[in-house]
Amino acid sequence: MSAVAGVAVATDHGANVTAVNDTVEQSADGSYDCDNDGDDDDPGDCDEQNSDDSDNSDSNSTDSDDSDNSDDSKTGEDCEDDALKASVTFDKQESDGESVMVQEATLEEDGYIVIYDQDGNVVGQSDHLEAGTHEDVHVELNDKYCEDTKLKAVLYADSNGNGDADWNDGSYDCDNDGDDDDPGDCDGSGNLDQSVTDDGNSVSDWACICIE
Repeated sequence: MSAVAGVAVATDHGANVTAVNDTVEQSADGSYDCDNDGDDDDPGDCDEQNSDDSDNSDSNSTDSDDSDNSDDSKTGEDCEDDALKASVTFDKQESDGESVMVQEATLEEDGYIVIYDQDGNVVGQSDHLEAGTHEDVHVELNDKYCEDTKLKAVLYADSNGNGDADWNDGSYDCDNDGDDDDPGDCDGSGNLDQSVTDDGNSVSDWACICIE
């Protein structure tokens, strides 16, 4: 018995046989055992088997390509990573004492920025801001500063959804009727907007303000 693989060979009987793709074993009497089961097979069956093997190989290659392409799809965790994360950047700056600039603020929902002094007093607030990232937010101060100072920018969410800045300045409008109410009449936070927090801490940043 002689083995051939893709070339024409001469057998003991002088017959030329060409094997296609896989090696085909030919016995001395011109018969074939394509599936290596010890029994002779028809040469035509060998070609069909080789064709099936080739098809299976292509199919496996396609499956492998599909598997590789699956890596391009985003997972739920990837989408979560793209979600907005509240942050604020308030850098040291020169000022005319009447306003400050918050370099960047990212809000997960509509809100605004409140400016505090070192004693915890509100000294300014920004206009209403939509959810998203904002750069160079101009904030007018309530009073003009004549000396250098340090101020803090704090993010607030428009918690009650009325579009107004309802932070605690010492007065409360618990029922949203336009009139101030006694803090004791409010249920805890009342209808006041809440500062944005991260792990229990307000999202804020301090900046030194140098008066020109």
